[in-house]
Amino acid sequence: MLARSALAGTAILAPLGIAVALVAAQFYAAARRFRRIVTTSGVDIHNLMSALDEMAAACRVQRWRMTVLAAILVALATTRVSR
Repeated sequence: MLARSALAGTAILAPLGIAVALVAAQFYAAARRFRRIVTTSGVDIHNLMSALDEMAAACRVQRWRMTVLAAILVALATTRVSR
């Protein structure tokens, strides 16, 4: 029984972990763009808009991840444990 529940936990958490890595990569890309605003000249607006686009994409993924996590938690809270 314990092995099955551990496998189910892994099946739930693995996609969420992948989503966390994706969000982290997007935030890192946005940080690089923000850094370019300071270190370059002449393309500040382009770098700012690119950084904001990266941030928006990361926030969209983050919102979906939180929605899926909330749905999983609600589903787990409302299901009966059978013995």
